[in-house]
Amino acid sequence: MKASETVNDGRQLSSRKPEHLPKREYSHQVPNERSPLRCYGCGRQGVIKSRCPTCNPSSSHRTDVATNYINAYTVQTRIPRLTLIDITFCVVKRRVCADTGSSHSIAGERMYQVFKDKGLLFQETTLAVSLAQDQQITGEALTTQVMVI
Repeated sequence: MKASETVNDGRQLSSRKPEHLPKREYSHQVPNERSPLRCYGCGRQGVIKSRCPTCNPSSSHRTDVATNYINAYTVQTRIPRLTLIDITFCVVKRRVCADTGSSHSIAGERMYQVFKDKGLLFQETTLAVSLAQDQQITGEALTTQVMVI
């Protein structure tokens, strides 16, 4: 396992700390201090280009600070993550992954072929789907109604 590698085996997410790595040895002396910040646009010392008042005047008045953090927890459960239900449609029994709270379902290519082979009629329609962050996409789809038992 590489240093700071994260392992997900499907049941549990774990991260291991790297073992102590041997110190590097150099044939010449290497300074242990960092060079001072310098704008790579104009060379001004003490700032980076995105905050340089010379190269980027509008950003020099920024007072906000971004802090990123995450709390990670792991939970192990015996309950399956997917809702699998056994259904019968057009005298065909299948086990499907379905949103049990949904009023409509989207069928895959195989189910479409079964419906087509059974002689079901389809209508072309424009479908609007709402995604995360209130994004909406539209697309053409074939629709039909089937009694599911």
